[in-house]
Amino acid sequence: MPFQEIMTSLMQLFSSLGIRPNFDKGLQAYEREEFAKALGIWRPLADKGDARAQLKIGAMYKSGIGVPEDFEEALKWYRLAAEQGFSAAQVNLGAMYARGQSIPRDYQEARNWWLIAVEREDSTPDQESLMDSLGVRMITFAKERACFNLGELYEHGHGVPQDYQEALKWYKAGSGRGFTDFKAGLMYYDGRGVPQNYEKAMQWWRSAAQDFHSDAQFNLGHMYAQGCGVPQDDEEAVKWWLLAAEQGDDAAKDAADNL
Repeated sequence: MPFQEIMTSLMQLFSSLGIRPNFDKGLQAYEREEFAKALGIWRPLADKGDARAQLKIGAMYKSGIGVPEDFEEALKWYRLAAEQGFSAAQVNLGAMYARGQSIPRDYQEARNWWLIAVEREDSTPDQESLMDSLGVRMITFAKERACFNLGELYEHGHGVPQDYQEALKWYKAGSGRGFTDFKAGLMYYDGRGVPQNYEKAMQWWRSAAQDFHSDAQFNLGHMYAQGCGVPQDDEEAVKWWLLAAEQGDDAAKDAADNL
């Protein structure tokens, strides 16, 4: 199940904030792949309650970066940051519950953490220190993934009654990212939770394609090739397939070559 986590991209936002020199020294070491040094810098910060350091250490243990893979240790650090109100950690903690990593799979607990990430005001002291424009982006980044994950739960009926309308509501709530907009487009294309509407599917996929979502680009090519929701246009179809092919989509390359 493709539940979303907060990993490398969020760390790039952290490095842009540049408001905690010690944490940033850890980031610099991490980016040089000096993982033991990064961990040595972050661990004292994490022990003092720095949620960013806790999140990053959790991610290292989760993925086995510079340390042996250890889901229990990852869960511990994610929980410490999540309980401080750190949205990114709440998203990751929910994902571990949804996948049953080091703990019994518990979709309800996953849902609870994702709802907190979406609905809770980020008002802890650590969060307030990040509330400049980049800090807002970081929190929004996490909430978009929480919305996607909630949509997945309702679309597939994991821990909740299957409800396509509720799934679409959450995908729309996280709109603006390729992964959420693509899913919203699929709901309109298939007519799940809403009347089938190819034009609206196209609108959502176009938004997702602008966020470099290769599956959305492929689907746009298909729609233009078949004339679904738009006038049939081979040139436009090839354009979208080639954009998807540039991102490594072999099926899109074959479609463009064979049209």
